[in-house]
This record gives sequence, C-alpha cells and structure tokens, in this order.
Amino acid sequence: METLYFDLLQFVYHLALAILVAGALVLGAAAAPAIFASVRSRGEAGAMFGAVLALIYGCFHSAGFARRLGDFIASVASAGLRLARRDPVAGWGDQLVHFRTEALGLVRKRWHWLTLGTLVGHLSVYLVLVVTLRAFGVGSDEVSLAEAFAAYADAHLAPEDLHELTLVDAVVSAADLTLELAQELERLAPFGLGNPDVTLLVPATQPVTPSTVGEGKHLRFRVRQHGRDAGTAIAFGQGGQLDRLRAEGLFDVACRLKENHWNGTVSPQLVVRRIFDTPEGYEEQRAALAELWRTGEKSWTAEARRIFEELGLDSDGDRGRRRQLLESESFRALLEGAAWPEAA
Repeated sequence: METLYFDLLQFVYHLALAILVAGALVLGAAAAPAIFASVRSRGEAGAMFGAVLALIYGCFHSAGFARRLGDFIASVASAGLRLARRDPVAGWGDQLVHFRTEALGLVRKRWHWLTLGTLVGHLSVYLVLVVTLRAFGVGSDEVSLAEAFAAYADAHLAPEDLHELTLVDAVVSAADLTLELAQELERLAPFGLGNPDVTLLVPATQPVTPSTVGEGKHLRFRVRQHGRDAGTAIAFGQGGQLDRLRAEGLFDVACRLKENHWNGTVSPQLVVRRIFDTPEGYEEQRAALAELWRTGEKSWTAEARRIFEELGLDSDGDRGRRRQLLESESFRALLEGAAWPEAA
C-alpha cells in the first residue's frame, strides 16, 4: 500500500512538473507577441528574446549558473521584501537547481509522451472544430475534413512558418562578384554543418536571357544590376521559375560565389540558393537617397542622415568601401512602409 501511495505521489509530482513546463511554454508563446509589440524596433525585440533564451540555456546547461541565477533573483526579491518589512527569502538557487534536474530528467525520460501529448492537444482542437461544424449543420459537402484541417493550420501558422529561412552573410553589388572574391571565399573551405558556405545577396537585379538546362530542371541566366553585368548564374532544381524570371521585374538573388572552369577558362559563377522579388519601392527610394546625397548635406532629411551614417558615409564624399542600402536598418524600415525621404 505504501509503495502504491508513493508511486501515486510521484506520478502526480511529475504530472505537475510537466504541466508547469508546458504551461511556461504556452504562456511564453502567448505573451511574447504582446511584449515584443511594446518595443520600438526589431533589434530591441531580438535583444530581449536573445537575453531570455540565454538565461534559459544557461540554466539548463549549467547547474552552477542556475544556482547563481536563483540566488540573484532571491537577493533582488529580498531587497524588495525588506522595503515592505517582510522577511527575506533564501534557497532559491538550490530550488532552481532542483527544478532543472527534475525538468531535464522528465524530458529525457518522457520526451516521447510530451511530444505525443502536444500532438494529441492539436488533434483534439481540430476535432472540436470538425464536431462544431457538423453540429451547426455544415456538412462534408460544404467543408471537408481536409478543408477544415487547412483552416485550422492557417489559423495557427504564421506566413514565415511556411517559407524556408535563408541566412545571408553579406549584401554585395555586381561589382563585388569577382573571381578574386570567389577564390578568397573558397579558402574558408571545407564547408559543412559546422562551417556553412557563405551566402551573398545581390539586390535589385535583372535576369538576362533566362533558360532551362538539364531537361528543364535547372535555371541558367546572366545577372545584371543597374546596367552592370554580374556574371552567369545557375539555379539547381529551380527550372519551374523560368516564366517568373521572364516577366518584368527586379529580383534579389541569394547565391554562393564559385569558380567556374570551362574550356580552359576560369570565371566567377553565381550558384543561386533563392530568388526573391525586390521589395516594392526599392528603386524609387534608392533614387531619392542618391538625389539627396548629390544635393548636399543641407538638404538631408533626418531619415536620410541616419541611413548615410549607418552606411559609413560622410558629407566629404569619403565613401571607403561602398556599402549596400540593405545593410542599413533604417533603410530596411523604409521598405516596410515608412515615408520615403524627400529633399528639404
């Protein structure tokens, strides 16, 4: 009987711990949008989110860090309690270490059940949706199970969840895509999971004479930016985008710069990863900023001045390395809907 009682208490304890961990994740997911909405920029939101992740990682990575964090929080709480003439708290470091040990043990031993519980939770909500539809007289001929599932997924998935994330290491111009740069980047090899290949972004380009190769599986075209030829590009597995590239418009090309050996010659070649539509208004904003730069510092708006400073430009015309507009956070904010800069 005592053994059964102990097992029951242990089950209740681990169930409560699982609910606590899952509840923290759900609460964080629900509260994060509201918290981040109060910050002034994506940079601040990223810094806040990164700090939280760093604290969580530190707690689960090191028992010593968890103890120090718990003791620090206890000291801050005790200072507030002393002002209210209450007794200070102690032992929070040991309690956080104990929670860490129990949480890691729970995930290590019960990860499959936690995963199954998450799947069951989503499936239950989906079934409630289907039952509700049927209860209100919406038959399968009007809304099928697949359509109901699509509606459920659409309500829970953000647009960015449906697209592959492409990390860009640098924004470059057509003039930067030289054989010397390709050879310099190749010195960073070997590339792999721990050392990914360098991805470059060439903004506002025009695809010239696009065509398919390899029985229509791959794309080949020349890249031109503001009238300057950037070389040949090959996009493996993207032959289906031929009509898209033949239409009028500008594209931002995410690529890797490689050496192309052909018939005894060596030339730079862009191995394309992704092709993005250039944001609407990019060229207009670029032209407006160029005009402000030419007319001189007295005509600069606050937005233009901030962009020029972020790009390392000064009024003396000493540009140094010519940086790309997308490297400016303020310029990217303009692309997201702010007013375009105009001459004063």
